Amino acid sequence: MVKFKAIKQKREFDPQKVRDSILSEAKKIGKEISQDWRKPIESWDGVKPVIGYTVELQFHILTLFAGVKSGGLGAKKLGWLNDGTKPHNIRAHSFSNPLTFQLGYSAKTFPGVLRSTSGGSHGAWVRTMEVHHPGTKARKFDVLITDKWNTPFIVRMRGAYERGLKATGHGM
Repeated sequence: MVKFKAIKQKREFDPQKVRDSILSEAKKIGKEISQDWRKPIESWDGVKPVIGYTVELQFHILTLFAGVKSGGLGAKKLGWLNDGTKPHNIRAHSFSNPLTFQLGYSAKTFPGVLRSTSGGSHGAWVRTMEVHHPGTKARKFDVLITDKWNTPFIVRMRGAYERGLKATGHGM
């Protein structure tokens, strides 16, 4: 003879706890990725881009954006470094206001490295109406950060999901 016994859940499933766990972990990750975006601009003088993150969870789709949050000169400078520039000429706007700069320069960032070092202009000052810029090698900060975070993001989101399930009494 076979006997059946009903199995009762300890608690009712609460999807909000799972959602809260996932959002909380995504915000922590967003903050950490934003810190990575700040590394290459730590030693910058002058205008810096605004770095931040946003997290949304709609209809089981999580969106996490971390990086430059607003435009302006700082965002343009970071874009030039990230994507690189071709060789180009730079001209003064007027004869009464020539380009003025120091002859020497040491880069503060390098391709394939997610940090900023001391560097900048040095040497004698010159004034000219036009200069040929040799271009900038792409630093590809976006690729470095994406490669760094692909696996940890998946692992941490899976952990957040499991913690959320456990909080409802349905964890494994």
